[in-house]
Amino acid sequence: RGDLLKGCSIPPIVLSINSNSLTEEFDFISFKNENHEIETAFDEKRLLIIDGLQRTHVLMGLAEELAPSSRQTISDAENLQKLFNLSIRAEVYVGLDRLGILYRMITLNTGQTTMSTRHLMEILYFDYKNTGIGEIKFVTDKDDEQVRPNTTEFKFKEALDGFNSYLEKDENIVDRTDILDNIKTLNTLASETSNKDLFAAFIATYKKYLDAMVLSSNGWTFIEDDFLNNEYSLKTRPFGKTAIEIFKKSQALTGFGCALGQLKSSRSVTIEQIGIAIPQIFERSIDISHCFKLALKHLDTIKEKSKKIGNDQRFFFRHLFFSMFDPEGEYYLNLEGSIDAAFNRTRADRLSHHSRN
Repeated sequence: RGDLLKGCSIPPIVLSINSNSLTEEFDFISFKNENHEIETAFDEKRLLIIDGLQRTHVLMGLAEELAPSSRQTISDAENLQKLFNLSIRAEVYVGLDRLGILYRMITLNTGQTTMSTRHLMEILYFDYKNTGIGEIKFVTDKDDEQVRPNTTEFKFKEALDGFNSYLEKDENIVDRTDILDNIKTLNTLASETSNKDLFAAFIATYKKYLDAMVLSSNGWTFIEDDFLNNEYSLKTRPFGKTAIEIFKKSQALTGFGCALGQLKSSRSVTIEQIGIAIPQIFERSIDISHCFKLALKHLDTIKEKSKKIGNDQRFFFRHLFFSMFDPEGEYYLNLEGSIDAAFNRTRADRLSHHSRN
């Protein structure tokens, strides 16, 4: 605090502006900035801090501490003016794509606390928090908003978890913090991404699945009497009471991501091919009400007998989606068969070891 007010030198803060934020007229060779694009990016806070986040927080904290208030003294006002009169050196990387920004962020911060995989994804796709993707809107914890029960709103962190499950081919949420893991994640993205946005394609494909399922469900909702004294009887609260509640939860989204990642690896099935196949699931003769009841019954058994409920629920959804989209599998595009197959796999691999009985 004292050093800053004395005008001490601090290392430059390294910033970046995404290539998508610049117009085609921007001259990267002469760096002519006739449209004041860089200045506008500063004003609109569209710059990403690559190195110097802690220094930035210190500066902002000091400014907040000295800000006008009922407690502000004359000395505070003078110090605030001194702070605002300081010159800060900033370096701006211009024209990098998303991966280029993150590579530089990782290398510049080597030796410091490494970012978790989720943090890496949040930085990579930070602009989508505000802009969304087409009809899709993302809600963050800071927004303090509830995600509405529709197919167009998602929790941002859950969408990122689902996408990370695709990259890692693992349905469980693991925040890796090793720099080599970060580099590996970026290399995976670089190898799969040419001129397309893989995250946008992933979440749009899941929305397509939700849209098709909701349309086919014809407004299906949980009715308690339908689950009494029959093969669907539940021993715990239902996992969800509508098609959206069942399949929009994090467990389903991460299971979907993992399944697609494994299908890409073992069957060379692309996200685009999954999107094309989705409508065919619901074009067939299907008792959708029975499918939802069956899924809730199986999820109820998992909840009753599992010691790691969330993990086993993710395992169930992973195998449900893998079975349903595996072109070489017995239950390809068969929702009912895939639900049963996923439960049988979960029971064999998980519940036999975790039973509470």
